[in-house]
Amino acid sequence: MDFVSRHAASASADHHPPPAEPTSPAAPPPPAVAEEPEYLARYMVVKHSWRGRYKRILCISSSAIITLDPSTLAVTNSYDVSNDFEGAAPVLGRGDDVGSQEFTVSVRTDGRGKFKAIKFSSRFRVSILTELHRLRWGKLGPVMEFPVLHLKRRTSEWASFKLKVTAIGVELFEGQSGDPRWCLDFRDMDSPAIILLADIYGKRSSEPGGFVLCPLYGRKSKAFKAASGSSNTAIISTLTKTAKSTAGLLLSVDNSQSMTVTDFIKKRAKEAVGADETPYGGWSVTRLRSAAHGTANVESLSLGVGPKGGLGEQGDSVSRQLILTKVSLVERRPDNYEAVIVRPLSAVSSLVRFAEEPQMFAVEFNDGCPIHVYASTSRDNLLAAVRDVLQTEGQCPVPVLPRLTMPGHRIDPPCSRAYLQSQQFPLSQQRSVADVETATMHLKHLAAAAKDAVAEGGSVPGSRAKLWRRIREFNACIPYTGVPPNIEVPEVVLMALITMLPATPNLPPEAPPPPPPSPKAAATIMGFIACLRRLLASRNAASHVMSFPAAVGRIMGLLRNGSEGVAAEAAGLVAMLIGGGPGDANILMDS
Repeated sequence: MDFVSRHAASASADHHPPPAEPTSPAAPPPPAVAEEPEYLARYMVVKHSWRGRYKRILCISSSAIITLDPSTLAVTNSYDVSNDFEGAAPVLGRGDDVGSQEFTVSVRTDGRGKFKAIKFSSRFRVSILTELHRLRWGKLGPVMEFPVLHLKRRTSEWASFKLKVTAIGVELFEGQSGDPRWCLDFRDMDSPAIILLADIYGKRSSEPGGFVLCPLYGRKSKAFKAASGSSNTAIISTLTKTAKSTAGLLLSVDNSQSMTVTDFIKKRAKEAVGADETPYGGWSVTRLRSAAHGTANVESLSLGVGPKGGLGEQGDSVSRQLILTKVSLVERRPDNYEAVIVRPLSAVSSLVRFAEEPQMFAVEFNDGCPIHVYASTSRDNLLAAVRDVLQTEGQCPVPVLPRLTMPGHRIDPPCSRAYLQSQQFPLSQQRSVADVETATMHLKHLAAAAKDAVAEGGSVPGSRAKLWRRIREFNACIPYTGVPPNIEVPEVVLMALITMLPATPNLPPEAPPPPPPSPKAAATIMGFIACLRRLLASRNAASHVMSFPAAVGRIMGLLRNGSEGVAAEAAGLVAMLIGGGPGDANILMDS
């Protein structure tokens, strides 16, 4: 997959070694492009300094906190996590209203001097603070621990547990074994986040009869009450104060005490039945969960399968029935058909068909919900049915990816708490719209990397890896519907992508297809095609691509590539060039 450039390569100047070193090589190799780290998360922030306010990309990795100039991606500041990072906190007081966005990061340079608080602002403040607190997880102990009783819904019994309030949320541990049972971040709490229960007589009192913690993303709420040695009032007070002081959140508390324990059990029983929706299909699947019954955060950049068959060392796996309806995906227990979790189809951003694992697949969401990973012997039939319903009902194309989207490739990853605070657009609308400013910024970065990669035939070490990184970031940040139709796409980007596609061998029509590429190579080619598809939403880009002599041949040749994933992605690209399909911009404009 060599690069082909329309521009003549400039001849390099002769290099004359100094007389003292006559054995030096005639020409030194070009400097290698520095390899970029994989980030845990990236956010667009506004930095507040004595020079004024200006935008920066805040990059968080396991070893460093880095700020980038969004116009050039040049590093403006870098702080080592172990030596130069002390902590982070929201700006309270004057800015403790619901819409507040300011926070500070306490850092120093080169492990010397005093720590200094640097102020930033972002509407994703709660997510940023959560990620920053996790960097200091080894140094941060729990804020407070409480003995609690947890209501087991099926038996209506109260069991003894230990509730830990941390800087990012709550953790529930088994009373005797100490194993993690349940986790909930402050940023993943619904509104209201806490519901106070009436006392044992069904009446309202100064000391409520218990409380309910309410998660987002279709997860089930859980009821607790203070055990001997603590009080419900003290637990709730600690929760709300900690959420405000560490995450900058004002947790909504329903203190009407209109719900009794009996009401809660009836509510949960009704939720277990699920909505009265006609199923389109159902499949037996295995859900791969993280620790704490799937509620713990998976901090690793790669979701590895652990010894228990789940995600990570402590994760496990459970059997489920995955039910597809017109509006939702429902996980049910196979023994009693209880609905465990219900996710609306409008929240699905992409499907993942793992290239290396023939039975594994995943669902990525656009509202901040963690990735759901499954395994099924009917994987391909399942994904085809889910994608068909998604695109038919939503009239919006949905990608099928060969690998998970890296968490640090997105800028401003979705967070429902940010949506609840800002109340801007419905989450289902956020996935299909690319604004001109964001698309222009990513096209600029893509063009800069493409120029380096095609210059001198791509001889600069690391230039192609850098372009591949920009392509993956572009695919993560720009929706599958593509860039705005009126935006100008640099020709060098299109040229680089076309030349990176494998050339079509001259085979007779009756000849069998060539051997398939390796799963890794196929995933890379699919990334090229997906990037090209997003660019072709621009009117000028489509005309440029069709003017390339090798473009049509290479695109059509991908249909006989030998890889099912490559052929499917290429077929979607061809359909887009011809016109039609879910969310086609030209059809919408003509109508």
